[in-house]
Amino acid sequence: MSYSIGVDVGTGSVRAGVVCCSTGTLVASATQAIRTWSTPSLPDHKEQSSEDIWTAAAATIATAVSSSRVPPASICGLSFDATCSLVLLSSTHTPISACDPSLPDAASRNVILWADHRALPEAASINALSDPAALAALSSVGGCVSPEMELPKLLWLKRNMPAAFKAVNEGRAMDLADYLLYRATGYSPEAPRSLCTALCKWNFSLSTKWDRSFHALAGFSPGDLPDSCIGAPSSILPPGAAASSPLPSPSPLPPLLPGTKLGVGIIDAHAGGIGVLGGRCATPLPPLPSRLALIAGTSACLMFSSKEALFVPGVWGPYRGAMIASQTLNEAGQSAAGSLLDHVLRAHSASASVADIQATLNTMAERQGVSAQELTRDLHVTPDNLGNRSPLADPTMRGGIVGLGMGEGVEELALLYLATVQALAYQTRHIIDVVEGAGHEKIEAVFVCGGLTKNPLYLSTVADVLGVPLLLPREDEAVLVGTACLAAVAGGAHSSVEQAMEAMTAVGGRIEPGVGSRNFHEKKYAVYRKMVEAQQAYRDMMK
Repeated sequence: MSYSIGVDVGTGSVRAGVVCCSTGTLVASATQAIRTWSTPSLPDHKEQSSEDIWTAAAATIATAVSSSRVPPASICGLSFDATCSLVLLSSTHTPISACDPSLPDAASRNVILWADHRALPEAASINALSDPAALAALSSVGGCVSPEMELPKLLWLKRNMPAAFKAVNEGRAMDLADYLLYRATGYSPEAPRSLCTALCKWNFSLSTKWDRSFHALAGFSPGDLPDSCIGAPSSILPPGAAASSPLPSPSPLPPLLPGTKLGVGIIDAHAGGIGVLGGRCATPLPPLPSRLALIAGTSACLMFSSKEALFVPGVWGPYRGAMIASQTLNEAGQSAAGSLLDHVLRAHSASASVADIQATLNTMAERQGVSAQELTRDLHVTPDNLGNRSPLADPTMRGGIVGLGMGEGVEELALLYLATVQALAYQTRHIIDVVEGAGHEKIEAVFVCGGLTKNPLYLSTVADVLGVPLLLPREDEAVLVGTACLAAVAGGAHSSVEQAMEAMTAVGGRIEPGVGSRNFHEKKYAVYRKMVEAQQAYRDMMK
């Protein structure tokens, strides 16, 4: 029996899991926290360390393999997924700092985190381009780049830290998942990069490859971002492809053996899509284009699959083969999901856990003779505290609350928390409405994974608002299983990612939408849409 290893780098931790290639069973896993630096005077700046992340990855792999008692010789492959964060390296592979050298640990801070929004002006300047070449390039990302993408961040570096940009230009700029594979090969110059990261975060095109005319229009000079820095087109391979260089000798990741196959990685949310969408299930499932993958954690990503390319303004894509080779992907998202709910708990003067909030809501509903969902009839929230990633694609949007009173107790916190959960669900519905309105097949089931699957209030609310069942993976760590699918393909246990999904993923739970609050949610969703429109109108007036 063969096994594969998936390594998942999230925003706050690294996880590694040993997965059975024939069943998809997660045999053992390990987790280690990683550090994020932020500067109070620069709230949009967030950095991490590639060395810190690599050390955590090595430690979690070793612990997971030891705990699994699987012989290293039975492990056929290893793959990485990671947040779409930008790693900056010199020509000698040393970190290039992305922050002021006077800041603490400055030399180590060479990863610009995905949630870093320092490149807002650069993204805006790129999105303002009207040249046909620019419009063609932007058509693959819903019409506009996000400050979370890599070209705006590199343009920021060029404008604000030219010496660092020069060093990176002579070295390498890499998505985090690609860096980890590069590191695992022993810095092999032949190490591939992922088609997923290139298409989704770098404005790479299957037809034009690197469009140097677009780079020039965006603000880069001739000679900037050479193939040696951002990857030769021939080195950009689909997720799950085997790198030509396996683990070298001596192995940089003991106890894994030299020669272990390394699979091209993927962005973390896309690994979640692979880990849930294939799902074996006792009941018939709708066809793939009618399934939505919702990866709900610190942020939330919605993955829409279709046979044909579909342009949806404000929604990233269409990306052919970025997640599943036979499908075109449209990716929408919420920059703050679980992190927004955590913020509500931290920022309120009362103190309560999610379980306390659920109990408080149940008590209030029983006292008032209504369903718990209806308690927020006079309290309305929009969830754009970190901007609207989709479907408005406006990173400068901010959240709103209508209906605040003067209460400071647990009941007021419970109401605000529920209204925020509902806002996330209404925005999810807004995204689906826009994508379906652009011609996508109707969504009939939502496959959910991520940290918010442990929040029953979130799950039941989303099911009620969307009016379709939510399907949960058999394995809680679906992102790890998705990445292990790639490793299994690279290691030869399966011939394709689709085959690995069929063998290694399964549905383990189902949440049906309730009907009692349907009319309430229809009314409140209409209020949500009007609030968003009012915010847009107000901002237009103030420009």
